[in-house]
Amino acid sequence: MNRRTIFRAYGAVLAALLLFWWPLSHWFFSDWYHDLLGFDSYEDSFSKMIGTLGLLPVAGLVILARHPERYRELFLALLGFMVCLAATYVYLIIELGWPTGEYFNVALIGINLALLLLLYPWRASLLASNLVMATAQRSH
Repeated sequence: MNRRTIFRAYGAVLAALLLFWWPLSHWFFSDWYHDLLGFDSYEDSFSKMIGTLGLLPVAGLVILARHPERYRELFLALLGFMVCLAATYVYLIIELGWPTGEYFNVALIGINLALLLLLYPWRASLLASNLVMATAQRSH
């Protein structure tokens, strides 16, 4: 299997798992999720909002799983989002006393960030980008 095929499969599986871990768990299994990560209490309405916000990275992964080379900018934005999200978790744990169970989310983000970077079809993406640019230049 080539890198593109592996990335597409990994992206699709990751999107499905993330859909459960983030939006669905916060919408329908809030008690389970917060107990698992060590929260003593939580605000259910905020949990629902957090679940809704999780739909965007899931949608991004679905788009990337279909056509990774066409959406390099989306991929780079998703990577930036992942770095910011991991840093936010660390801040909340250290500075605001969130449960250390949230380091699990930091680890998940870090592992997936590394795997996505490793598996992304960079060469195909650059070729697709160059083709689009050449086509645009010819049309002017």
